[in-house]
Amino acid sequence: MVFDASASRPTAVVDARLLGPATLALDERAIRDGSSVKVRSGNMDVPNEAQGRVEQDRHRPRYHFLPPANWMNDPNGLIQFQGQYHLFYQYNPNGAFWGTMHWGHAMSEDLVHWRHMPVALTPEPGGPDEDGCYSGAAVVYDGVPTLVYTGVRGPDQLPCLAMSEDEDLANWRTFPGNPVVAGTPPDVQTTIFRDHTLWREDGDWMMGVGAGIEGSGGAVLLYRSDDLIQWEYLHALATEDPALNREGGVLSTGWECPDFFFLDDKPALIACEWDGGPIAVSYWTGEYLGKRFTAHHKGAVDAGSPFYAPQSFADESGRRIMFGWLREARSEAVQRDAAWSGVMTLPRVITMRENGALAFAVAPEVEVLRGRQAKLDVLNSDVDLCGVPGDSLEIQARFDAHAGNPVGLQVRCSPHDDEATTVLWDVETGTLSLDTRRSSTDQEVTGELVLSFVDLSGEEPLSLRVFVDRSVIEVYANQQIVLSGRIYPSRQDSFGVRVTGPDALIGAIDIYEMKPTTPGL
Repeated sequence: MVFDASASRPTAVVDARLLGPATLALDERAIRDGSSVKVRSGNMDVPNEAQGRVEQDRHRPRYHFLPPANWMNDPNGLIQFQGQYHLFYQYNPNGAFWGTMHWGHAMSEDLVHWRHMPVALTPEPGGPDEDGCYSGAAVVYDGVPTLVYTGVRGPDQLPCLAMSEDEDLANWRTFPGNPVVAGTPPDVQTTIFRDHTLWREDGDWMMGVGAGIEGSGGAVLLYRSDDLIQWEYLHALATEDPALNREGGVLSTGWECPDFFFLDDKPALIACEWDGGPIAVSYWTGEYLGKRFTAHHKGAVDAGSPFYAPQSFADESGRRIMFGWLREARSEAVQRDAAWSGVMTLPRVITMRENGALAFAVAPEVEVLRGRQAKLDVLNSDVDLCGVPGDSLEIQARFDAHAGNPVGLQVRCSPHDDEATTVLWDVETGTLSLDTRRSSTDQEVTGELVLSFVDLSGEEPLSLRVFVDRSVIEVYANQQIVLSGRIYPSRQDSFGVRVTGPDALIGAIDIYEMKPTTPGL
């Protein structure tokens, strides 16, 4: 993903100690080129002054992943290797602002508790990534986790390789023959060309590159390789179909952060629609024939505008797990003062419904964070939290399909309703909304009204799981859709929870205090 024309998104990893064919092939080409292999690593050291500002910010999330300080965006190189989950991400060690991207790295045994690792990739002066190490995807080649990332130098945004030098994927070496694709296809007039998705097919490596085609909109261009080094351009894997757009025309300049995968042998594509800035994060499902993907269905991955640049991976149990980046919704000046910017979503499990729609549910591992529970019978529109703090919660509620008026929840409410974030279900239209326009009275904060459709059958109730984490809200409905937002209540007493339309609530409402995973919070 990129914030401007020079941005892009990196990818994954390699363990040199395993000395599989992938490592040998890379080393042979290094010797052939007369080059030495460089080892690159870094650290996550943060100045005490910046750390102090981070710790003082009451809007900093407690149980969503984020680095110790500074800027973070796209998740990259998601992989489970030897039982350990690895999360790489776009990272600026110089401050809480976009620029000169490195790869941050964290490792986890459970998808929830993360250990910060050394910086994985650093731009190399004079190299093909001297202006930034941007996005891509992780694969394992003959036992070796291998990284294909976007190296940026001037106007060029091209695929590069890197390898890890240890079991924890903490120290990295880049391939001296980078970039492994020298330029865009000569017969394609591209508007953008960056970010990678990889998979294995019939013994070959397949790589899709996010792109745009002049006059035709978004696309993913398809390459094939035997060894991740020599790549042959085939054709467009997928192109934008204006008929699937609500406007009925070409929507985007190009597609960033493509993610192509299969669920029960059925193909799916996720991409970020881009037009000089983020438009939407969409998915397409359809059919895959002759190494071409034809979309029949299009939907939103998450309609909230803070959500962007997701990436998914298959873990060792076969689940398709996704993380996304939640952008800030407060001014750049405030972000710089706070010394941090950007946070990851909770891990989400992707499945495919019978009608071809993708469904998204929070990974069950998150339940380990539950602390004290309040089980409340709702008799009126005001819910007393019974001593459960109101800025770090999981809330579960079910609403009757026969409810007359719109029903739902309000969170982070102030006593006199100056501030509130509203989740509302319109039973007649099936529309679920997340309204953050009154979440804060702070003029440095931007709110929005987000709408999505919940497809319920018959008498099926609406089942909500709402995760509140200080400035983050994620709303999961019936293990189908997710709406995400950023909220920054300015009042010190905006901790309330209320129910709208209590007569439509089925059973009690469950509220869990969530334990922190961020040290010191």
